[in-house]
Amino acid sequence: MSSPKPTTPSTNATRQSTQIFSTAPSAGADLPPGIPVSMIELCTYYPHATQRPDLIRRGVRSRWHSTTFAKAQLEARAAGTYTLLDLEKRDDTVRQQVAETFRQLGTTATAWSESPAGKPYDKPFPGTGRYEDLWHVDGLGHGKTGSSGAPTLGELVKGVKKFPKGEDRGVLTMVLDWAMEQGEEVLREMTTEDVKGIVEEQGFESPKGARGLNWDREALARLALVCDV
Repeated sequence: MSSPKPTTPSTNATRQSTQIFSTAPSAGADLPPGIPVSMIELCTYYPHATQRPDLIRRGVRSRWHSTTFAKAQLEARAAGTYTLLDLEKRDDTVRQQVAETFRQLGTTATAWSESPAGKPYDKPFPGTGRYEDLWHVDGLGHGKTGSSGAPTLGELVKGVKKFPKGEDRGVLTMVLDWAMEQGEEVLREMTTEDVKGIVEEQGFESPKGARGLNWDREALARLALVCDV
C-alpha cells in the first residue's frame, strides 16, 4: 500500500521540518565497514550523509537527484506525516549539497553524469570481480565534516518510522532488526564496527539486487511506488 501523499503545510510545519532529522546520526558518523549498504538504507539511517560528496556521486551515477534523496529520507523518518513544506525545505537542502559536491569538481551534476566518470556501473568491482563490492561503503569518505566516530546501533534506528524492506533491506537492516530483538543493551553497546561480525555470525546475506549492477537504480523504481519521484 502506498504511503499517504505529503499534506499541505500547517502552522507547525516549519517546526516539524527542523525536527524530523534531529535524532539522526551526524554527517560525520562512520558507515559500517566491510558490507554493502543500499541507497535506501543510507537515506534511512544516515540522512545527513548527503553532505558527503562520495555518497552524492554514488547516487547521481544511478540517476538519483535532490528530490529523490529528500523523499527517501522523509519516507523513512516521517512517512505519512511530512508536509509539502517539509519536502520543499529538504529538497532545497539536498540540492545545495549536490551542487556543492560538483562545484568542488569544477562541474555540475548533469555534466558529470554525462561524462565517462559518471556513467552507471557496467562491470563488477575492479580487483575483486564481485558485483556486491560496488555497494560497499568503505570508500565513501567523510568529506569536510570529518569523522564523528562509530554510532551505536541504537543511534542508527532512533527516529526511524519505516525500515527498508524487500530488495532494499540489506544486511545492515538485518543486523538492526536482530539488535532490536536482542534488546536495549545490544543497541546501546554495539556500534557500526560490530556490524560485519554480526553479519558473519548470523549468516545474513544481501538481497539479490546487491549482487548486480543496478541496485541503486532499481531502488528509484521502488521508491516511486510509495511516493511520486
